[in-house]
Amino acid sequence: MNGKGKGNMKSFLIVGVVVLTVVTALAVCISSENVSAMEIKMYTLQSSIGINSYEFSIDMIMTTGTDSSPVSMSTTANGAVDVVNHRFVMEMSSEFSTLMEMDFLYYIVDDAIFMKMDYLGSEQWIKMDFSEFNVSWDSYDQMQMQVDLLEYGEVERLNDEIINNEDCYVLKILPDVDKLYEIMMNQQGLSTGVLQGSYLSDIIKDFSIKLWISKETNFIMKAYEYVAMEMTMHEYTTSMTTEITIQFTNYNTAISIELPEDAENATSYLDIFSTISPA
Repeated sequence: MNGKGKGNMKSFLIVGVVVLTVVTALAVCISSENVSAMEIKMYTLQSSIGINSYEFSIDMIMTTGTDSSPVSMSTTANGAVDVVNHRFVMEMSSEFSTLMEMDFLYYIVDDAIFMKMDYLGSEQWIKMDFSEFNVSWDSYDQMQMQVDLLEYGEVERLNDEIINNEDCYVLKILPDVDKLYEIMMNQQGLSTGVLQGSYLSDIIKDFSIKLWISKETNFIMKAYEYVAMEMTMHEYTTSMTTEITIQFTNYNTAISIELPEDAENATSYLDIFSTISPA
């Protein structure tokens, strides 16, 4: 092959590489744009099976009461979850209408909750066994709660966004009321017989969930929940709104959660309750 032929071949190869690169890039963009909400939901549910650990941060604002006397509470929290070994740690600070502040430290180890309360300079460790309440590990697994709502809810794809430098799909979820009811009861340690799901659907006036899901890993990077409830009793109407933002980071990294020594002698919740109960 003469020099001219070799030059033509080289030019052809260069053009071919450029075209292949452009076509591949376009294919990725087209694929990303064409992914349906249901497909994103399926990928996210599948990826959640491979989550062994993660860290999270929470910002919550709750307002309750009547129009004439509202009471607000703001809460911030940071924690980590060892999914495999069912271990959990969270530091939380709550402020009530700027008048009172309380700090909490939570651990979950061996199916028991250890809570350190710091109020007005007084600290105390309290222990609550899962067996003493109608709760399960899933009630404290922040990620699993989002997965449950996603699994049983209808989904709508919104515009993509970037969270923590990650290109993310954004899904809006219309949750199943019965599943929402079950999760709320579990979070409060209540039996599902306390309220009826139909009653919950009556008092919930507005509810929305958004999830930001990494396009690379299909892991949930951020969750936003808004709940507005209203109840009328004896001609008095009480409302409550809650906004919660949860960010998830450091998936599947090595996490060691060990109970502090001073928590090993924690006072049982039942013992405290028995001392304050009327004779």
